[in-house]
Amino acid sequence: MLTIYDYVILCAMLLISVAIGIYFGCFGTKQATTNEYLHGGKKMGVIAVGVSVAVSHFSGVTMMAIPADVYRFGAYIIFINLSAILVGLLSVYVYLPVFFKLQITSSYEYLAKRFDNRTKQLAVYLYLFSEIVFFPMLAYIPALAFSATSGLSVNLTAFVVCGLCIFYTTIGGLKTVVWTDFFQFIVIMVSVTINCYLGLKESGGFMSVWKTALSGERLINITDFNVDLTRQNSFWASTVGYTVTMASTIVVHQTGVQKYLSVSKFRHCIWSVVYSTFCKCAVSTLCVFIGLEIYAKYSDCDPLISNKIKKHDHILPYFLTEVAGQTPGILGLFVASIFSAALSSMSSLLNSIAGIIYNDLIKKRLKKEYSELTQSNILKVLVILCGVACTCLVFLIEHLGPLLALNVALRGPINGPLLGMFTLGVLFPKANSEGAFYGGLISIICVSALMILTKYYELRKVLVYPTKPFSVDGCENVFKNSSTNSIHPHLANFTTTTSAYQEVPFFLKLSFHYYTLLGGILTIFIGVLISGMTAKSQNPVDEDLISPICQKFVSKERHKKYDEFHEKESRKHLMEVNSEQNTSLNAV
Repeated sequence: MLTIYDYVILCAMLLISVAIGIYFGCFGTKQATTNEYLHGGKKMGVIAVGVSVAVSHFSGVTMMAIPADVYRFGAYIIFINLSAILVGLLSVYVYLPVFFKLQITSSYEYLAKRFDNRTKQLAVYLYLFSEIVFFPMLAYIPALAFSATSGLSVNLTAFVVCGLCIFYTTIGGLKTVVWTDFFQFIVIMVSVTINCYLGLKESGGFMSVWKTALSGERLINITDFNVDLTRQNSFWASTVGYTVTMASTIVVHQTGVQKYLSVSKFRHCIWSVVYSTFCKCAVSTLCVFIGLEIYAKYSDCDPLISNKIKKHDHILPYFLTEVAGQTPGILGLFVASIFSAALSSMSSLLNSIAGIIYNDLIKKRLKKEYSELTQSNILKVLVILCGVACTCLVFLIEHLGPLLALNVALRGPINGPLLGMFTLGVLFPKANSEGAFYGGLISIICVSALMILTKYYELRKVLVYPTKPFSVDGCENVFKNSSTNSIHPHLANFTTTTSAYQEVPFFLKLSFHYYTLLGGILTIFIGVLISGMTAKSQNPVDEDLISPICQKFVSKERHKKYDEFHEKESRKHLMEVNSEQNTSLNAV
């Protein structure tokens, strides 16, 4: 249980985060313009932005779910470091050059410029749905960790966390988001480093952890290069699948694009990507090793089988309670790091959701132009409303399964098509609005149907995923027999449903890591096909809307046609404005 020292550390972290919000909200420019509130005046620091993007991406899911996933399924997920590097390269060479040149407020403005407003609106609604669903999970994870170490209610804790986050995000804008992220990253790195050290000390050193992990099959899937798309835990699932998943939540995602565009020069943007990649790799590597340390400690006495915990998602706080429970402040630092990871993601989401709703759904419908101060206040009200709405969904999360799989599965049907639409725009000059809109729409329907059917079979215990073996040989006062000595009945091995499993269609056995990839591929394939069928309705494409690596495919003739088209549209717009002015004068 937490001591007074632990509560002091936790409260100090929360108070400093709130103080940063108060500083940027009440001093200096006071976030009085939309540019200040959403983009930090385009003067944000390179390192701060890179760290902020990283910490808002891995969130509490990384801190809690990765060690638990390594304990259950093995260390295959270490390859997400390779995914982080690949995503960094995609950001620098494919997507960010286009976004930075356009200097867009919302990443979804690109879809309006490249295709049409209908495609943008589809993307905006998909994004909002995805993030509103994801936000409660971010609040649930730290509440779960705090509950496991303090005994307080998960829902009550989640509501308090959300309230603090809503407060400092509302008053401080992007500057608060970025600098609280930077502070919270320091807390996270200190915590995971100390936890890693304590785990090594408890387990007898690095070689002891390594040998135990080898004998317990936790490292065997690191060298598994079998191209089997039904394997949940493999090299290909955590590189190819997770690269696309990570790309969809960073390089075209509003929270990432918004931060990267808050620096003044593109070379600063590139360095922000470098720092972000390094930070993600550092934290994820430490979290994977902590998972191996947890297995080294419980290799002969699984806490779930011995009824010490209710779910494997609780294993990290339980591990730290045993390893560091007698050391003042360690548990408090751990809980503070989980809160930090969650708060960073939550604040980023609230800031970007408010910006998207205002710029893409409200601003163009306003009958008059409001002052910058009024617009800034509208954004603050939106942050509050969105935060309250998302908080009310927290109580659903604990009933929806393992956190890492839930995170990927819930967002895959939406993030995949979104990434596909952006990719159609930047890499396929001949793609048009019809292809992007219907490609995205059909892909969403297909992947959502796949996920629903898969969940149906999982609930029926027909489609189950085997974990690595667990043991209770070292436990005291635990009933042992042939069924519990290797695996707990709750974990439902394949051997119990072999015949039923064989009857499940192949596509329903697809690893959840590929959901985003599948959505992206379907969007691109269908989009290119429909674009080819409706080529006559295609408007000329501006070269600036195409990624530099594909601009050579935009012919000079097509670029000339775009200039003529743009000039024609400008004259048409000018005539409409003059007509409205003449009508107003006649009325007077």
